[in-house]
Amino acid sequence: MLPETMSGNEIERSALEKVFDMNSSIERFKRFPFDRRITMRQAQLLHSLWSLGHPPTLSEIAEIDRSGTTQACRQLTYRLEHLGYIAVDVDEQDRRAVRILLTEDGSKVGEAYEGFFRELTSLISKDMSEDELKIVARFLDSFINVLGKRLRPS
Repeated sequence: MLPETMSGNEIERSALEKVFDMNSSIERFKRFPFDRRITMRQAQLLHSLWSLGHPPTLSEIAEIDRSGTTQACRQLTYRLEHLGYIAVDVDEQDRRAVRILLTEDGSKVGEAYEGFFRELTSLISKDMSEDELKIVARFLDSFINVLGKRLRPS
């Protein structure tokens, strides 16, 4: 049935089913096709570090990751440091600040993460019109905003 011919309840049910399908696809997709020892969240963090172009502090990473605290961020970065994707360095100008540096391997994962998502986005959007892409972008903005409000720590 096409959305134009559906009732409000049918549209809502269809949207719910699509969100469930999307969630299942995302769960399967989370198996990032690179180093299986890192999580998708860690790969995202490596990409963020790669995109920044400068070594951020733990506080900056906590804002990027939305993990809330530098302690939570330190736990996230500890494994990446142990695996050799990042190095931790004390800032020479402010000895209290800890800077996170990407290693060569960390840069490779950050760059590969972007390439992987660019390819995926291209595959998904190749048959969409500009108007359809705008609708999808609006939906994703709304979806992210709703989740951000619901999942934000109190």
